Amino acid sequence: MAQPGLSDHWPGLLREQELQRQWWTSFVAGVLTLFPLLIAVDLYIDDVERAMRGTLNWVRVGRPLADLLVESLNFGRPVTAMAPLYTLVAIALLSAVGVACSRAYGIRSPFWTAMASLPLMAQPYALQAMSYGFDSLFMALALACAIAAALLVNRGRGWRSYSAALLLQLVSFNLYQPAANGFLVMTGCLCVSSALGLLDRSWQQLSLRLRLVTSAVIYAGGYGLYRLLIALFYEQRLNGYAVSSAELKPLDAALPLALVNSASEPLQTLLRDFGHWPLLLPLLLLVFSYAALITQWRSLRVAFSTMAALLMVILLAPGGMLLLRDSFVRHPRVLLYFGPLVTSLMLQMMVVSAALKRHLWRLGVLPLIWLMVVFSYSYGHAFAAQAVLSRGGSRASRLLHQCCRRGLLRNQCGS
Repeated sequence: MAQPGLSDHWPGLLREQELQRQWWTSFVAGVLTLFPLLIAVDLYIDDVERAMRGTLNWVRVGRPLADLLVESLNFGRPVTAMAPLYTLVAIALLSAVGVACSRAYGIRSPFWTAMASLPLMAQPYALQAMSYGFDSLFMALALACAIAAALLVNRGRGWRSYSAALLLQLVSFNLYQPAANGFLVMTGCLCVSSALGLLDRSWQQLSLRLRLVTSAVIYAGGYGLYRLLIALFYEQRLNGYAVSSAELKPLDAALPLALVNSASEPLQTLLRDFGHWPLLLPLLLLVFSYAALITQWRSLRVAFSTMAALLMVILLAPGGMLLLRDSFVRHPRVLLYFGPLVTSLMLQMMVVSAALKRHLWRLGVLPLIWLMVVFSYSYGHAFAAQAVLSRGGSRASRLLHQCCRRGLLRNQCGS
């Protein structure tokens, strides 16, 4: 008799009250954390232009599915500004992904599921993505697709799961390219968790080698198909920014060093942004608590090996962006994949602390969660203050300046 597929369990799973409590708690936590962004409804210059003119043009930067998605939701063109509805839907999507990740580790606590889900949407580098009036929806959907693809690969239910994972990864690339790298982070962390025996029993069936090989094939296949589709159907529609950003590094003797520099660039950005007191303290506490738990769970040697493996995951996380000629860390939102990394670390800590019956160790994640809340509210208030300044301040903000330059707000500019 054939083994039932994952889709056969969905109807009953979605009706499960415990799962619903996990999702609702995660969703409420996400709404409370991003509340300033939701009530501000202040748009970036790109959002303002789309809201005023009803144009899309994400296809010009290599995101054809983003155009299709938003246009479908708006019953054609011109499009309508739907903020903050898209952000609410984005929170709902990422809350569901957080619940799925928690279930992979056998975690069913609504509170800790919510805590582990917050980095997906509220880590500092994700806030820019979540504050876009239009883009937040497909950026969150792209990250959700990438993480779902990683979960399917590591679940290992046969060719249907792998085919679905490849399709999801391709969709993620076509919605928002940097979010697709969430696949590498999530699958890398799941491989580490599998080696440590931290996944739920039903998720421990695959060998580490099979997980690594399958993940590499799925990511490379998705990336290759994406580049092929763009080259065949959309290359002539790309703007100058997209064309220059997609140029690859030259194949010469300097390539290895260039790859190392690109791989270390996200870490350099992280240290530059948060490598000083007191912002560094929550990060250090999380890393120390994680290392201490793994040492108690296995040994000091295993803890060192685990930290080395996670460092390798971080270095390889940019994936195809490592091959790009120019720097890919141009905008904070490019580092969306830090969210799945922190989520995975938190979930691993919860499993180990429960196995050791030392639950106080899991409190080590809370300072970082609180930092995200404080950062989110600071970001949200600054975002709102920018709009107030634009309406009547003594000097123009960047948003007002760009609007005036593009001729979108002639009345406010006095022309």
